[in-house]
Amino acid sequence: MKIQGQGPVNGAKGAKIISAYQKAGQILKNEKAEADSVELSAEAKEIARLQKKAGNIPEVREELVKSLKQKLAANAYQVPAAKLAEKLYGEIVQERN
Repeated sequence: MKIQGQGPVNGAKGAKIISAYQKAGQILKNEKAEADSVELSAEAKEIARLQKKAGNIPEVREELVKSLKQKLAANAYQVPAAKLAEKLYGEIVQERN
């Protein structure tokens, strides 16, 4: 390929190139002006609401802990033997599997 001529682009060819650059610039401006948007489904909104609600729940149930501490201090806390045995048996069986 041989390039002939040096200097600025002018005439009809130059006007076409300049027009193309201007159009490209306008297209880019228009694309930037349009903002992306996201629309969440009803399920996603419900999940977000529940996650927010769960975040407000404390990890430790203070009232229950206080009540159990009072029962322990008064020597009034009693665990039913059958319930304790059932839990221990369940843990032993689970460890073996």
